[in-house]
Amino acid sequence: IEASHNVIMLHMMRSMYELLREGVFYNRQIMFRQRTTRATLLDQHRAINDALQARDGAAARAAVEAHMDFVRSALTDYQRAERNEEIARKRLDHESGR
Repeated sequence: IEASHNVIMLHMMRSMYELLREGVFYNRQIMFRQRTTRATLLDQHRAINDALQARDGAAARAAVEAHMDFVRSALTDYQRAERNEEIARKRLDHESGR
């Protein structure tokens, strides 16, 4: 992109890269807080690496897709639990007269 000398495109790509990097960092923090997901993530990363090292494109694609599905599901579960906890907190505050 830099070779195109398109300043607008370069700025957009750098901005998107930064957003993606921050999003991945944030999601990793959430995922690693949950003990149950740590071992699964490590196993998934090993499977991706093994497939890449073996130059097995189909296995690599399948491993990445399984990993992304797991991450999506785990983050959705986390967000649902956070919402439920907030609702429970508000209900408790209301019932205790705060």
